[in-house]
Amino acid sequence: MQGSRMRPGKILERPSDCVGWRNSDHRLRRKLMLSPETVTEEEWQALNANPFILRARDTQVPPEGAWRTWLFMGGRGAGKTRAGAEWVRMAVRRGCRRLALVGPALSDVREVMIEGPSGLRHLGGAGGAPVYEVSRRRLVWPNGAEAFAFSAEDPDSLRGPQFDAAWCDELGAWAKGEAVWDNLQMGLRLGAFPRCVATTTPRPVDPPATSGPRADACGIIAAGVAEAAGFGRRCFVLGDASAAGLRPADWAGRAVSLAEAVGASMIIAEANQGGEMVRQTLESAGCRLPVRLVHARLGKRARAMPVALLYEQGKVAHLGLLATLEDQMCRFGAEGFTGSPDRVDALVWAVWALMLERTGGPRVRAL
Repeated sequence: MQGSRMRPGKILERPSDCVGWRNSDHRLRRKLMLSPETVTEEEWQALNANPFILRARDTQVPPEGAWRTWLFMGGRGAGKTRAGAEWVRMAVRRGCRRLALVGPALSDVREVMIEGPSGLRHLGGAGGAPVYEVSRRRLVWPNGAEAFAFSAEDPDSLRGPQFDAAWCDELGAWAKGEAVWDNLQMGLRLGAFPRCVATTTPRPVDPPATSGPRADACGIIAAGVAEAAGFGRRCFVLGDASAAGLRPADWAGRAVSLAEAVGASMIIAEANQGGEMVRQTLESAGCRLPVRLVHARLGKRARAMPVALLYEQGKVAHLGLLATLEDQMCRFGAEGFTGSPDRVDALVWAVWALMLERTGGPRVRAL
């Protein structure tokens, strides 16, 4: 390549190499947050062209580095559609010319990804808003870039076409997910470094082992607090021993074991149905800690709202991998959620007792 040298370990940022967010965008975002007075005129121009670099929430920012696929999974209102659309818009401005838009159905692609409030038609693009050609299922930008709509109901429609970028939405609702994904990956081959962004609300895959077809899991969550000058009071979720299909002696044993493992000072148990028998079951399992029985008077969503606010304020953090709990948290906030959020409910009781009672928030008291 004339006029340039490739240094060992150096990744050049050509439009065909690094679509959407570039590493320089990540650096500019950090610079704006830490020392905005040092931003140059050229960097301000870049920001004016892509204002989402600053406006995006941290969860809406793709990772840095040489990734192939970025999965953004979250509940309703997490900003998934906006993040996906903004990534596509930035990719089009920077040289992408053939893109795939894949949704559960063609109507979803058009109504959500293209025409929706956070869709591509509302963001503009390179030189103006793109135009959707219904007959060809094609979105065309003024600079000549094209994005083609595909349905996850028709895997064969992805045989043949090729792309340098793709945006896949609501993978959890794809009727023929594996076949569609495989065909898309084989067509994602234009340019030096094609990429794919996937946005979805999590959905259950396999039900947990259970002793009955409708048995709920027993939520067993460990949490603690830390407080320091300049740091404030924070809650930390330490473990999740929830399981379904357990007999009373089994869930009590799991609760006692988790409490001992994290050095807990108390066990809080909801006793709306079991009453005092809950305490006795825990004591029979070897519990030597105080057992506090609480009774739910509000609905699960109403109890969860103050705790959700603490998460938004950055006052609650998870230690370690708690994937099943976090998946249920995302589903609980999504439209159409069914079933019992057992893990989330146990989490809410723990955070509420540790963080809200002492600050004058909604109170939980034992009878």
